[in-house]
Amino acid sequence: MKIIISLFLVIIPFFCLSQDCEYIKKEKDAFTGDQITIPFPEPLIIFIPKSREDDFDYSLPYLRTVATISKINKDYFLITDWVFNDYETYDLYGYIEQGAKLIIKFQDDSTLTLKSLESTMFDTNIDADTNTYRPLYHLTPAALNKLSTKPISGIRMYWSTGYEDYLNPIPDAVIKTSKCVK
Repeated sequence: MKIIISLFLVIIPFFCLSQDCEYIKKEKDAFTGDQITIPFPEPLIIFIPKSREDDFDYSLPYLRTVATISKINKDYFLITDWVFNDYETYDLYGYIEQGAKLIIKFQDDSTLTLKSLESTMFDTNIDADTNTYRPLYHLTPAALNKLSTKPISGIRMYWSTGYEDYLNPIPDAVIKTSKCVK
């Protein structure tokens, strides 16, 4: 009986750890045959500009960015959603151009520069009063390795109107999603 209980106590934690991943999509595409794996994104940035602190708080931030690493066949991608709780985002940020840079700074002071695969305008959700930009970045094996192992300390996003630095991201957000696609 002690052996069964001991096995149960050892197996259950491993089973629970393996169930961390939830997926938006994890299937073989019926038309193309591509194997597609997209885990649910993790919060990456919660940002409130000092000039807007009276209008927003952390339960409803000015900007909330989520990120996930996805896999299609053997290719990996970083998908980010930049959700602004403001309709004036186009005037301030414009759009994301094809090839626009996203520079990720890690806690060890190394950096990774990614370029958006396509030009991206925002989608407006009138019911939620939000504008969402959704750029996509292809990941090389070296980029995937960095994002999978190194905590993030800062992000520089290049918009069509310039760039913005976000210095307090959630350090292990991308690491968490990378475990779901390997």
